Amino acid sequence: MGNSKGAWRHDRHHCRCYKIDKSKIRLLWDRLRSLGFERQILEKDHGQVWGLRRKTSENEQIHIKAMPDGRIESEMEPQPEYPFAHINQEHSYSSHRDLGRLLRSLSIRFQRVRNVPSTCRRLVIVRPKSPANWKVIVALAALVALAALAAYALSRRRS
Repeated sequence: MGNSKGAWRHDRHHCRCYKIDKSKIRLLWDRLRSLGFERQILEKDHGQVWGLRRKTSENEQIHIKAMPDGRIESEMEPQPEYPFAHINQEHSYSSHRDLGRLLRSLSIRFQRVRNVPSTCRRLVIVRPKSPANWKVIVALAALVALAALAAYALSRRRS
């Protein structure tokens, strides 16, 4: 589907069924921001104009990207605050239904592909079993570092 970085090839984790007029990309940004969407930090560059996210549950978010030609890419995924689950594409799935509802509610005209892929019609959702929040990971790393430092200090004291 045309992007030089391959962003529009089909995959089971993203919905790429919708397109708006490229002159409406800023309007979509403004309306999503007014609904509480925020910038996606440390987002992988797929050639998008912008990427926004909004929390949908305790550890999940909808992530929407606007491409320069007006195509919209979206997925449901673990929030970046759960880094091991977030970087594992297995836990991402198409947000086709949510994106369609959202675009209709924002009163922005859009086009939808004629042949919606089965991955947008029949979702395969693989939730992480017990996602670790980055704060827990940092706290554990700090504890390990402190224990190592204490062990080193004790070994130096005995010598």
